[in-house]
Amino acid sequence: MAFGGAGPLHACQVGALLGSRAVIFPPHASVLSAFGTLVSPPRLDLVRSAVGTLVELDWDEVEQIYAELTEEARTALVAAGLTADDIRFSFGVDMRYAGQQTEISVALAEDPRRRRDPVALGEAFAGAYLSTYGVAPSHVPVEMVNWRLVALGTALAASNRPPKSGDPAVPRGARNVRLWSDRMVPVYDRRSLSLGQRISGPALLEERETTIVVLPGWEAVVDPNDCVIATRTSDYG
Repeated sequence: MAFGGAGPLHACQVGALLGSRAVIFPPHASVLSAFGTLVSPPRLDLVRSAVGTLVELDWDEVEQIYAELTEEARTALVAAGLTADDIRFSFGVDMRYAGQQTEISVALAEDPRRRRDPVALGEAFAGAYLSTYGVAPSHVPVEMVNWRLVALGTALAASNRPPKSGDPAVPRGARNVRLWSDRMVPVYDRRSLSLGQRISGPALLEERETTIVVLPGWEAVVDPNDCVIATRTSDYG
């Protein structure tokens, strides 16, 4: 998949080098990261250190930590424009076996304050450790290192402009491209392309922020999501 300002220029060539038969050029390819930032739900990741063993876990301390973290997250997200009802919380804890210097982050299925169950915490850690390392030395004491909170707002509804229907677009001009033996290459306006329109390479599809290069031996088509899908039809170069 092509992204970034220069990505659509080189994506077919990279695809050919990788042996890929198809390349996807999504809408807003040149600003895909910025677009993702705009439509992603607001999120805060908060962490508070509190080293202790599982057998001596102080639930009152955990209660206080999460009360402070949830209040901090709620205040920040409300100030950012969310309502309190829009905010959802998920919980986690960084744990390790005693004597280790590296912990793993364990996602918890629910707020640990509800059950105050150290056995459930231990089982969640053992499962995550086994999945990561293939062993779970259950005889070794377990330590908590950090308590984590994720505060997540409601995802925004992202509506993409559907491709236009109707007659296929015609090139708005042609350009001499020395890369292809001084061949005159048709140039299309990316936004004028119709749903299902097929364009054989070589061709240039220009848009405001970038240019899609369709190599010789490739064919591009506009799909219902307004993506341009370039498929390799023969070897090039």
